[in-house]
Amino acid sequence: MEIGPDDIISSESYDKYGLSPWRQSSNNRVLRFMNKGLMSQAAVYERYTETLLKPFLAIGARGPISEGKFESVIKARLAGGKDAVDAVGLSALFDILTWHAAFPFPCARTPSGAPVVDENAFLRAICLLTRDPAPYGFPSFRWPVCHGLRLGENWGPHRAGFVSLRGRDPQDLRRYLFRSLAEPVSHAGTASAETINTNATTPPTPPTPTTIPVPRCSYTQPTGTERDEYDPVKVIVVEREDERSVDRQDVLAESSPDADSRPTPKPLRESYALALAALPRHAHDLADLRVPTARLVALVRLLHAAAVGAGGAGWADGDGIVLLPGLHDEPAYIRWERFDVVLAPYTERIVNGLSTVFSVFKAPPSPDLE
Repeated sequence: MEIGPDDIISSESYDKYGLSPWRQSSNNRVLRFMNKGLMSQAAVYERYTETLLKPFLAIGARGPISEGKFESVIKARLAGGKDAVDAVGLSALFDILTWHAAFPFPCARTPSGAPVVDENAFLRAICLLTRDPAPYGFPSFRWPVCHGLRLGENWGPHRAGFVSLRGRDPQDLRRYLFRSLAEPVSHAGTASAETINTNATTPPTPPTPTTIPVPRCSYTQPTGTERDEYDPVKVIVVEREDERSVDRQDVLAESSPDADSRPTPKPLRESYALALAALPRHAHDLADLRVPTARLVALVRLLHAAAVGAGGAGWADGDGIVLLPGLHDEPAYIRWERFDVVLAPYTERIVNGLSTVFSVFKAPPSPDLE
């Protein structure tokens, strides 16, 4: 299902008609998965790894990988990157790797705080970052976002299709990048106005979590014109989900325990919300995170140099900050909303740049990663 510019985004409550027998059956199947232990973090990672690697060719690198080993490979293999590889840029790249290695959950860490990236986690990260082949549902930048749809059931009086899988859009990729580079507000040297007032006489109001609109179902209705029989309008029923739940629910739906079952279809994406409470989630809302501007600039410089070294034209003349004019007047730390706006025109370049950089780990096996 694609959402077009003429489609209507409905403000109706998705639950206004209650659970249909079909949706209830979908929920019951997820509950059975949970009772069998199939929705644990380890089980989800096992299936997600298989889902990503099924079409993936052998990768030369083998995990686990330490930050030191990662940096040595980047310096040795990245064409043109030596001119822009500095400690800040390398640290940004490594955090991007570890964040995607743990996706969609928080990164596991040793007692000393070092990220744990085992072989399967490393391979998942390389699959997600190189997008070769592209994981299911990730944007192509050439075609509209497409959501998986199951037909054959009513939503109240409407014959509808229900979303089984959510397609990602470029904003999702910017959000992943933001989270992988960001620091909590308490670590980001922010103004006291952004911190909790410990002298307040009343408890602070809990912040409203960041939410993302997610389509639930779609149906068609007449346009009210003479051509309504042949030219109906599509209505998309949308709900807002907590941002920290969206990615986990996406992966659960994409790596269902009975993904290959026939003829029984997989549960609807919405049903996997039942399993989220028992799974780890990120500690901080997007509103509680900031990206150091210097870190973003160092990353862009590195991606620009890598593009030139790989035979591309690069992004522009000059250093990284010229490539992102919006950063000239930015403060030392950038909020999600501003990050999203500034990087929106550059999303495809940045994603392709990351693919170029992380593709060095797909080279034939060599002793530098043993």
